[in-house]
Amino acid sequence: MPTQSTADLTQAIPFPDDIGEPVWRETRRLPVTIVGVPAVAFLVAGAIGVRSLALHVVLGVAAILVVWLVVRARERSVIETYTVSDRFVTIEQRRGGRAAIPTDHLTGVTISGDKVLLDSRDGVLTLGFVSRRRALLRALERVAPGLRIGEEFDPLCPT
Repeated sequence: MPTQSTADLTQAIPFPDDIGEPVWRETRRLPVTIVGVPAVAFLVAGAIGVRSLALHVVLGVAAILVVWLVVRARERSVIETYTVSDRFVTIEQRRGGRAAIPTDHLTGVTISGDKVLLDSRDGVLTLGFVSRRRALLRALERVAPGLRIGEEFDPLCPT
């Protein structure tokens, strides 16, 4: 189960108006396509397989409606967005929570399963679930060369 992203900062850091050009960005979403794609496939297969013209039309329209609902739900399924730029590492949550740490204040990175802990002089920023960890590490090495990178292994972690 992915954990929640947190910011344990020693002092309040105001969120910047301009974070700079993103070097790496990942958006964490609810998996609505996992439910929607099989439903659309079932409806399309049903629309193709039935003999009645009326059922062709009804199932075809239902498939189009479900595609529209999945696209609409996907737009609203954003949980949070992680961004690394030349100046900041940020977390922006859908409901308004935001945190930023300047990249020149970073002291180390620890990968623990799916989460990433960013240590800095200002505190710790925990990214709850990062699916592209290697791309994140490459971006961090680019903006903060010589950054200490560690990894914690949990033998009971399912990922």
